[in-house]
Amino acid sequence: MKTIVVPLDGSALAEQILPSVRVLAPLLSADVHLLHVITETDRYHLLFDDPRSEGELEAALTTRSEIDSGGLAVATAPAATQTSWEVLRFNAKMYLAEQAKRLEAAGLRVDFEVEFGFPAEVIAATAARVGASLIAMATHGYSGLRRWALGSVADKVLHISKTPMLLVRGSERMLSPERALKRILLPLDGSECARQAIPFATELAAKTKAELMLLTVVAPPYLQTPEVMGSYLQYDEAVESARQRLAYELGSYADELHEQGVAVFPVAVSGLPAEAIVDEAIDRGADLVVMATHGASGLRRWALGSVADKVLHAINAPLLLVHAQ
Repeated sequence: MKTIVVPLDGSALAEQILPSVRVLAPLLSADVHLLHVITETDRYHLLFDDPRSEGELEAALTTRSEIDSGGLAVATAPAATQTSWEVLRFNAKMYLAEQAKRLEAAGLRVDFEVEFGFPAEVIAATAARVGASLIAMATHGYSGLRRWALGSVADKVLHISKTPMLLVRGSERMLSPERALKRILLPLDGSECARQAIPFATELAAKTKAELMLLTVVAPPYLQTPEVMGSYLQYDEAVESARQRLAYELGSYADELHEQGVAVFPVAVSGLPAEAIVDEAIDRGADLVVMATHGASGLRRWALGSVADKVLHAINAPLLLVHAQ
């Protein structure tokens, strides 16, 4: 059984991933695993805010700190008392239980857990432990004492986890049960790494009957070199050649998609990869962009790690990133 890990930090922004989860979990026949990570920052905020915790705060500061050679207090070991942890764990479980109840009302299978530590590391470790097929989270949230800096956390998870990630930027163009998934944009650069995003994109397209738009970006003429152009192939011929390659790249998936009534559209445009992907997603009204997170670099390939990072920070549609092996 597939599992989607959904990290929540208690903020409204983090919860904006939930409509997308309600769409994808049934499509992928996946369970939902909600996760909340309690940090040291959460604990100290509780201790400073609650006057009843004055004694525990003093003990915690005494236990956790010592004076270094420069006269500054530095953290050493965790405090012995568990009172504040228990309060935080109880509150987090109540919060997750309420979120789980709402998802279960939509027909999803849901469980949840509360962990302690650094959010990015715990999210990645949890996804590996439960064999998650997807991590779904918002890319930013409130920062500061009460919230994870979700943009930073998402970036860190993306770099340390091999699990595919669905990322949304706040409420912009999120997937929702009220709006059908109609168009999926799949950027391909001709590399084997980029093609590893094809199975996820084709599975979703087949189950939703969404249009699957295959996109390749041809470097503009002023960036072309004799090595890339071969025998100085005319530029419009290079673009047409790229369009034909897209159909070939879909390979064995094409017949299956055709049998299931999925429309496939090859699109070749001129420009810089990241900018072109964002522009095409906007212009063509893509509901979801699926792409690999890295590929071979060089004259004939995009550096997909860099491209994916640029797309992530500029696109307004949900982005599903698959780690190329």
